[in-house]
Amino acid sequence: MSCVLCGRWFKKSSKQTWMREYRAIYTSGVNLFEAKLSGVGRYEGGGRKYLPAQSRGRYDDADFNENTQVEFRLRFRKGGPGQGDSPPRVWGFVFHAACWEIIRILFQPDVQLIFSLCFSMPIHLTKLLDWGHNYGGIVVGIPDDENPPHVDLHHTPPNTRADGDVFHRLPNELLQAILVELPRKDVRSLRQASPIFANLHLSESFWASRFWRGHEFHYVFETVRSGPDSWEKLYLALRYMEPRLADRKRIWSLVLELESLQNQVSGTVCNGDRLLTAFDTSKNGRVKKNEHTRGWRELDWCTAGINLCIEYDWFNVGCRPWFARILRCRPRLRVRHLWVSFVCMSGRSFVSGFRFVRPNGKVNSLGYIHPDQEVKICFSDGRHESPYTISGWQCAVENQGFRAVAVLAADGTMSRWAGEPDGVPRWRLRGPGKRISAIKAEFDALKLVSLSRDITENESITDERVDPEEYAWKPDIPPDHIFLNHPDDPVSHDITPYPLATVIFGGPRGEHLSQLTEIVIYTHCRNMYRIEFLYTDPSKNMFIGDPHGEIHMREPSKRSILIDGPGGERIVDAKMRNEGPLDDDLLLQTNHGREFLLGDSKSYYPGRQWGSVAHGSLVIGLFHIDRTPIIRIGIMSIELEGKGDQSEVKEAHEGD
Repeated sequence: MSCVLCGRWFKKSSKQTWMREYRAIYTSGVNLFEAKLSGVGRYEGGGRKYLPAQSRGRYDDADFNENTQVEFRLRFRKGGPGQGDSPPRVWGFVFHAACWEIIRILFQPDVQLIFSLCFSMPIHLTKLLDWGHNYGGIVVGIPDDENPPHVDLHHTPPNTRADGDVFHRLPNELLQAILVELPRKDVRSLRQASPIFANLHLSESFWASRFWRGHEFHYVFETVRSGPDSWEKLYLALRYMEPRLADRKRIWSLVLELESLQNQVSGTVCNGDRLLTAFDTSKNGRVKKNEHTRGWRELDWCTAGINLCIEYDWFNVGCRPWFARILRCRPRLRVRHLWVSFVCMSGRSFVSGFRFVRPNGKVNSLGYIHPDQEVKICFSDGRHESPYTISGWQCAVENQGFRAVAVLAADGTMSRWAGEPDGVPRWRLRGPGKRISAIKAEFDALKLVSLSRDITENESITDERVDPEEYAWKPDIPPDHIFLNHPDDPVSHDITPYPLATVIFGGPRGEHLSQLTEIVIYTHCRNMYRIEFLYTDPSKNMFIGDPHGEIHMREPSKRSILIDGPGGERIVDAKMRNEGPLDDDLLLQTNHGREFLLGDSKSYYPGRQWGSVAHGSLVIGLFHIDRTPIIRIGIMSIELEGKGDQSEVKEAHEGD
């Protein structure tokens, strides 16, 4: 059991009382909007855990009544009154009692809001709540005889000339006012650059400012209640002790992060017409029937969203689609402007909502709107300024939500990105039709987690090839002319999709194949962890899989396949076993009559039946689920017009 705020585990044998005392924000059953704060309990190791039900109670109170406690568990459980004399059963999230007090010192916590934030975050396999940060890293103490750190406020000799210093005309009071606003490193730089500041006596006001919000000793919150006799002496003493205060500083920064989340989310509502979800049920009020919600269950959707979890219990990656909102826009989605709202979490921005300004001036909002954190969708060519029709979306989406979005106009033109798309898997939510008449968006307690557009029955996709718009792609969406083939749904073994990683080793048009000389496969325990593609020009070398696979695997097996790319050898077909259980081995065939196995060489048996999975006549890339080991491999191929040699070779192999 670990603290939701600081990440440290509770310890039964710890001599430090604060490591054992804890509170919980809890609820019973599926009552997600009835969170409460418990009193202080004492961690006693495994087994059942009991807490005072009321926030003012403590386990060591002289008048503590065991009939006023609750039986607490970390994971969801069906709630309700206890059996017989047993206390009510609840579940939720725990904090060190000391950590909760630090929260209260910095800001007034909203128990229900913080519970909602916690419920929106996955619980990592290490049992830590995944806020998207690393809890400030590991803090290591230093020996008592450690040398004190150098006080790095630079002092310039008194005889330094002030001639030419742009600050020499400013009065002393204004100089002091400048210093109190600057962080420590900027004060040092300014005193090094300016003789005026170098010779300036640092006042008590300056030393006191070091304990203000945003400065280096803000986390020494005791100074708020009672100031010292000398701020300078206190500052210098704390500089000596600073390494020993590292854990306090770490926790304080995490409290600031939680405060930021509460400030951003507090007072906001999830806009739009409500639909029921696994978490937002009819228990929370009936759905209002109107033009937007009527008949929504009959709609088919094309959806973008990674690892969406609809379980109360097991949730270790991805997002929870807690709230669903819908917008109908018959006959098409035409807007004058579109504004995208963002929320900041752990230093990264996530899409939180949309504000559609229609041609008639009417505004429709979906999700959480933050007017001070909005970005307007714009087109670089200026052809779609106002009004324009939205026929789809380009999304940058990861496990924790949407980092950026762009709009696809009716003619296929893509707008500029709103948000932070760099390095994030891409998802094109265009659908088979160009006309959107309904949008469904799902949210957790603070951000967008899935985005859907409607598709009509006559727009349904029946092509046997992989539809690129059903997945997120890394590093980018494959070009439209590339055939994507796989014998089955590449993520059918998972409840919700992961991104698909691609490697176009031949180049989008096959332009790099003439330099391909070698394919290197790293396996361990019959699993592939890394596939390298080597060229005559080493700067073109690329790979898929674990970038550190050779280092982290014990005794990896390395197999090299030579390809005569400069001599015209090309991979013209890829086959997968079509009998027995499916596996991830591919049989690749070249136009030189050679074939080799992409996978564990021990898996190849001449008598097996293999079926072609490459739609085009030239294999130029691979894709797979973005996890290691490499699993669910698919083929990327192209058709070369006017070059029938590859097609002829491929046809010759069809009977193999």
